Amino acid sequence: MIIGDIVTMVQIQRFILHGILKVAVNHVILLQRITMAIAHYLKNMVTKMTTSTPLRWFYPLSFFIGICYIIFLADTADYNFAFHLVGQIPYGDKICHALLYGMMALLLNYGLAFRKFHTYQVGSIIVLTFATLEEFSQYYIPSHTFDLWDLAADFVGVILFSIWRVKQ
Repeated sequence: MIIGDIVTMVQIQRFILHGILKVAVNHVILLQRITMAIAHYLKNMVTKMTTSTPLRWFYPLSFFIGICYIIFLADTADYNFAFHLVGQIPYGDKICHALLYGMMALLLNYGLAFRKFHTYQVGSIIVLTFATLEEFSQYYIPSHTFDLWDLAADFVGVILFSIWRVKQ
C-alpha cells in the first residue's frame, strides 16, 4: 500500500512537472516570436523609412500589444522564466522599463510621422501618459507595488529614444 502511494505521488509529480515545462516552453516560444517580429519590424523600419500609412501603424500597434501582454503577465503574477531572468540582472527591471517604453515611444513617433505638439513629439507624450497611468494603477493591483524608480526609468527611456531619433 505504501509503495502504491509513493508510485502515485511520483506520477502526480511527473504530471505537474510536465505541465509546468509545457507552459514554460509555450512562453519561450511566444517571447521568441515576439522578439523575432520586433527585430524584423525594426530592420524594415530602418531600411525603409518611406512605408505606407497602414504599415506605419502596424509597428507601434504590434509592439503595444506585446507590452500589454507583458503587463498582463506581471499583473496576474504569472512570473515566467523571462521575469526571473530579468530579476537576476542588476537593475534589470529598470533597464527593461527604459528599453520597452523607449522603444514604444520611438515606434509610436514613427507611426505618427514624428509629429510634434509645440516642441514635444506626440508619440512620446502619449507613451509617457500611458506609463504614468500604468505605474499608478499598481496601487490597486495586489501582486504589484508602485515604484517611482520604474516610472523614472520609463521617462528616461522615452526621452533617450526620442532624442536618438531627432538626431538621426
